Amino acid sequence: MIGELIKNSKIISEFTKDFYSERLSHAYIISGEDLHTRKIVMSIIARLLFCKNSGCGECSICARVDTMSHPDFKVLNSDGKISVSEIEELIDDTALMGWESARKVYYIDNSDTLNALRQNKLLKIFEEPPKGVIIFLFTNDESSLLQTITSRAKKLYLPRFTSKIILDELLEMGIEYSVAKSCAVFSDGRFDKAFKFSEETQYTEIYDEAFDMLLKCDSSKNMINMVDSKLFERENIELTFEFFEIIMRDVLEYVSNGTNYITLDRLDDIKKLAVGFERAPGVVAKCIFSIVDMKQLIHLNVTPFSLAEKVIHNILQEKFKCR
Repeated sequence: MIGELIKNSKIISEFTKDFYSERLSHAYIISGEDLHTRKIVMSIIARLLFCKNSGCGECSICARVDTMSHPDFKVLNSDGKISVSEIEELIDDTALMGWESARKVYYIDNSDTLNALRQNKLLKIFEEPPKGVIIFLFTNDESSLLQTITSRAKKLYLPRFTSKIILDELLEMGIEYSVAKSCAVFSDGRFDKAFKFSEETQYTEIYDEAFDMLLKCDSSKNMINMVDSKLFERENIELTFEFFEIIMRDVLEYVSNGTNYITLDRLDDIKKLAVGFERAPGVVAKCIFSIVDMKQLIHLNVTPFSLAEKVIHNILQEKFKCR
């Protein structure tokens, strides 16, 4: 199912259009964090470039692409530790004829880990691309790439999926509904996160308790009990803040008259949380900013208790302003 979803996504549609119109760029930057989706996109594009049957997925060429054993298809920097000498070897390799194909395809993974020196080395290929060579830079953050690189490449973006689509995939894999639901919500549209979290049992419990806490967050009298919760213990607080942010984003969606909710089966609770905020989407946004700010301090020398206290206090304060 995931493969079909990606085949029908915008990124594959755009690349296929370039391919059949014979307007392939010599370089592409593909942005997106989902590692699982990234691997499938890699295979689909490389099959199309090498297979004589439009990337059929069944022939020996497609099989070798999928196993990364095709001699004219190379994936580099999978561990994010490519050296200058390896980049120099890549440059030398692009000047050679392909073993089996008129094309040579290079995927440089984690390209946002390349420092300026390594990127400047690559610039030679981007400025004077050898015939038949196509380079793909996969990145979580394209802003980390030099402008001299980005200006010479076409940009494509990995798809993000709704919670419902990810839920359906997890259920098809046989994962229990309550677990699949919380994992789909927390995935933020990414299959790699959903699969990772489906193997852990604590996410469902923390998701439900995070919702309950926000529903009960209506008086400063309860603050001490709230911040003393296990939700804010050091091993749980980052996940708790993640769920707080997701839930409050849906509150903002509701008060802004939107319909694209991340949470599943919790619309009645979202409506309860939105009471008083109906005409103040900006206030909900302030609550979200507060959560994000505190989340960034988790790994610094700040106690979980003080972070929890600040988040709860800010939410209560913004609620009070709306009364």
